Amino acid sequence: GENTWGCGFLSRFPIVEINRKVLPSPDGELACLIDARIYVDGQIVSVITTHFGNTEDELDRHLQTEALVDLIKNKKNNEATIVLGYLTTEPLSDNYNKLVLAASLLDTTEDDDRYCQYIFYRGETKKVAFYRNDAGLLSDTESQVGWFLPVTAYKEYEAHPIFSDMSVQQDSSRRLLKHTTKQSLEIP
Repeated sequence: GENTWGCGFLSRFPIVEINRKVLPSPDGELACLIDARIYVDGQIVSVITTHFGNTEDELDRHLQTEALVDLIKNKKNNEATIVLGYLTTEPLSDNYNKLVLAASLLDTTEDDDRYCQYIFYRGETKKVAFYRNDAGLLSDTESQVGWFLPVTAYKEYEAHPIFSDMSVQQDSSRRLLKHTTKQSLEIP
């Protein structure tokens, strides 16, 4: 069916188009994918969120990776695309490499101690910042925050950076991403 349990998509930007699909899962649990196109500062950005099946099902993860790669390859090569994925695979594994190489994705971090959660991007978008709060032994117990800008806005950001010095400060209740302006981005 069309059940995409396990996936959700919220946006503060207008959603132009949204497509939901169940990924191939012949041996295991249903796996979902949501492909949304949002309107951000005059540019369409494709945001894909997905939740692959359990790790025990090699065939499922292989087929789910293939389906995600096919979806991304069918987009315009320079279309701003961000992929938020619970992929149940290790960095540099066959499925990871297939996704990164065949779909021309860039990873937000080079950390090799992840297993589940990933944020990738490609096309007319640039990564400004990435933050990962690891709360346990598996990366499904963490939060990740990525900040991206369209290429044209990124060029302006480089010329006049909003943040000239970024550091992470932690107190007992939350982490704060501090910078030299009077604002701070609270990360729960």
